[in-house]
Amino acid sequence: MPALLSLSACTREDKSTAVGEARKEGDANLSTQTPSQPAARSAPSAAVSPEAESAIASATEAIKKNPNDAPQYRRRAYFLQVAGKSEEALKDIDQAIRLDKDNAYAWELRAAIDRSLGRSSDVVKDYSEAIRIKPDDAAQYYARAIANSETKDYKAVLDDANAALEKDPQNKDYLYLRAVTLETLGKHQPALEDCNRLLKADDRYVSAYKLRAICYEKLGDKKKSVDDLKSARALESQKGPSIVIPVQGLGSQPAKQ
Repeated sequence: MPALLSLSACTREDKSTAVGEARKEGDANLSTQTPSQPAARSAPSAAVSPEAESAIASATEAIKKNPNDAPQYRRRAYFLQVAGKSEEALKDIDQAIRLDKDNAYAWELRAAIDRSLGRSSDVVKDYSEAIRIKPDDAAQYYARAIANSETKDYKAVLDDANAALEKDPQNKDYLYLRAVTLETLGKHQPALEDCNRLLKADDRYVSAYKLRAICYEKLGDKKKSVDDLKSARALESQKGPSIVIPVQGLGSQPAKQ
């Protein structure tokens, strides 16, 4: 069973980017739903909201008037993806990219669409293009790291986690990603050191206790492993299980106590 990783920081940033860009391109009433979340999958087209239908129709009319309007192709692609029409969304975002290949948001949206279609290797390529355009954006490296975890390229995950941390050293999600990747690669002592950093910054980080328990177990310190599992359970009993999702293939499972 994989270890657990919170994606809350990435999700917040993706949502802000998607909503901000789509609003800028002509829909002030856009809801906060975004197709950029890693776990998102296509929804049935019957669930299309009136707002999405209106936005799609509006973008379609704009494109008829100006077939080279890249922002409107991006806007329509976004709402098609929200509506669960991923194949159509992919066609629109590809056209938007042909018209303007240096728009980072277009590549982020393409990554979301490719993820919904199960095209993990293409998601990595999409985020690589976003990084080309925004090389100082730590969130792009983090997003590509998650995509690399889906293709089980853990060396690439580690490289991207390091890159994200270089740009945002205090980000706990990035540090946890590096820790769980180090543990996956069998580098238990560096992983434990990252867990120590996490818990120094936040002594209620449940997943860090669980991961450190694994590291202690692999390093032969059974007592500290058990103590960390007890700490994690105590915190969970106080506030309920943390909201986390698994990273594909990353992490080990500690022995049951």
